[in-house]
Amino acid sequence: MKAAVLKSWPDERSWNRPKTVNIDNLSALVVVASYGRSNDRYLEQLIGKYQNMSFRVDIVVLSNVTKPLPPNVELRVGLPDSNPWSLPFGHKAVFEERANEYDIFVYSEDDILLSEENLNSFLDVAEKLKDCEIPGFVRAERDSAGSISYPDIHSHFKWEASSVVRRGGETFAFLSNEHAACYVLTKKHLQRAIASGGFTVGPHEWQYDLLCTAATDPYTQCGFRKLIPISRFSEFTVEHLSNKYVGTLGMPLNELRCQVGALERIAESGVGAEPGFINDTKLQNFRYSKDLYAEPSVDISGIVGPGDGLVLSIGCGAGTLESGLTSNGWRVFGVPIDPVMATSPLLTKIEVLSHVPQTARKQVEQRRFDWIIAHNVLHLTPHPIELLALFSDLLSPSGRFLICSPNMMYFNDIPANLVAYTRNGVSWSYNLTGAHFATAATIRRWCRAAGLAAEKVVHRFPRRARRLGRLPRHALAGLLASDLAVVAARPRRNYI
Repeated sequence: MKAAVLKSWPDERSWNRPKTVNIDNLSALVVVASYGRSNDRYLEQLIGKYQNMSFRVDIVVLSNVTKPLPPNVELRVGLPDSNPWSLPFGHKAVFEERANEYDIFVYSEDDILLSEENLNSFLDVAEKLKDCEIPGFVRAERDSAGSISYPDIHSHFKWEASSVVRRGGETFAFLSNEHAACYVLTKKHLQRAIASGGFTVGPHEWQYDLLCTAATDPYTQCGFRKLIPISRFSEFTVEHLSNKYVGTLGMPLNELRCQVGALERIAESGVGAEPGFINDTKLQNFRYSKDLYAEPSVDISGIVGPGDGLVLSIGCGAGTLESGLTSNGWRVFGVPIDPVMATSPLLTKIEVLSHVPQTARKQVEQRRFDWIIAHNVLHLTPHPIELLALFSDLLSPSGRFLICSPNMMYFNDIPANLVAYTRNGVSWSYNLTGAHFATAATIRRWCRAAGLAAEKVVHRFPRRARRLGRLPRHALAGLLASDLAVVAARPRRNYI
């Protein structure tokens, strides 16, 4: 990928591609959700931008309060239900009412700025995709120094390496975060969404909250797949005017450039990437997904300590854990989540192996490790015992296997887990939840089946629970710990 694609801020770049979209008779309906008055200054910018476009744009603003708007802008006041966050769902009724009157339909929150160039690029690219695929956008923010970051890529969200496809000379990839606080549909898209029965529904939420669900239903409920045109990435970047996530979450430009470059190389290879580790679940709010960018949920450095031996980390994210281990003197080998995450700048400090476990195993089969660490991956993999067994014989005679996992018997999670249990037909199915029900007892059982002996369990207690005293010995530790780690070893008789 050419680095210049991502160098500039959206308003500073120019599109030099020949115009392939006839906009002479184009018409667009834009519906903007604007709760309260705090974002009115951004709303004014949005309206001005749309009203200055070179084709017909009709604007409807949804709000819970009356507010002054320019002439020819329609205001609809009221909430779909009593929850204030339900406001965005009101745009669906507007789209349905006017589904046959416009060529394109735009929904956004009141601080998302789509330009005429964004819409032209959307129309151009949409013609190259299948009927069930829709070009999508990614939000960009900048801080006071002008540095750009991308808030849609955080926590467990990532590019799906195996999703890279070529369509009409362009390269596309799926970003697991389908929310960008906006979307665009053609008339054909909208009519298909309405016909699916999943579009014109009342306020609801599951993996995304209400605000996000309203902007992702076309992809999650209507049979469409959102694909980001990475070969024209800057044209599908939209400005998040409020910059509300700067400094708190989001991927910096340099790291994004590495990841998009990896996606382009996958496309150029013509082979496609083998699927890597699964890192997210199908549960409400993506509960128990592996955070790829944060510090480990358990104090791994405190368990492993300093050393100068070998560590193997299975299922590496962005490298926060592995970087910390190298700082403690260890030589670290890593099996990344996938080939895209493998390009993380922090992982340059370690020896990165294949993201395919069987291949990675062959790459280090002559080595013996003092520690093998599986941080928040076993409960997400379809066959955790097989994964443990695959690597367990790489332990040195004094080596230890460290397995970290959320504790699904944590008392605070029990109500939500019961909802998932009953939602899936009074059972906990990996196929339906995307996660094995993991507790200390479960992990001990996995270890035994893989030929390992669990030696101890380390609990991580939230701050509230720590007030109860010496909780690691407390009878209720299994209910009060949000995360846990199991240290296991190979029985001595297994060594030759």
